[in-house]
Amino acid sequence: MAGADIKKATNKEVVAERITRESKIKCVIDSNKRRKTKIDTGLAFLNHMIETIGWRMNLNIDFKYTTTNFKLTHVIAEDSGIVLGSALRAMFEKKMTSAKGVSGASRSIIDEGCATAVVSIEGRPKLFLEGNPVTDLTMVEDTKTCDLDDFLDGLALGLGATIRIVVESGKDPHHTWEAMFRALGEALRQAFEPNPWRTGTTAGVKGTLK
Repeated sequence: MAGADIKKATNKEVVAERITRESKIKCVIDSNKRRKTKIDTGLAFLNHMIETIGWRMNLNIDFKYTTTNFKLTHVIAEDSGIVLGSALRAMFEKKMTSAKGVSGASRSIIDEGCATAVVSIEGRPKLFLEGNPVTDLTMVEDTKTCDLDDFLDGLALGLGATIRIVVESGKDPHHTWEAMFRALGEALRQAFEPNPWRTGTTAGVKGTLK
């Protein structure tokens, strides 16, 4: 599945676009001073989760999904994940030219919801979701939980990352999924943090010298 076209990429700002028969998507991310952002996928809760990733990564994310054919929530979620992941990958690769991390892990909560996320950016896109609450919840606000799964799957694909999220507790669907996305954003922030010891190496556990 094709990723996004990267129109601009620095270690501080990325512009990514993807145009298909079904949609047009534009994503802009930057690590400048926090500002008011605009996220519009057509799914309010998905907007909130993308915003949550941005907040936890200390990134501004502007995102616009325009439907050009049928409005299919599965397509919206998966394609949005692919584009955001591709944009993040482009920024990660720019950061790799100097110093970078590779992996990150975080445990996060919101009220009764608690989740742990582990991320490794090594070009091995896989998503693992664990915990009974994930399968028990069918709808969160206006978004299907299966579509949130699709978004995360697309994110892993676009970013080239292995993502494992474990739900520890949760009763309110909103809190359960927000705990998951908070933990994911924090884990991604760790993976993007400078790591001078790895300067001049490729991404991956071995860190092969270029």
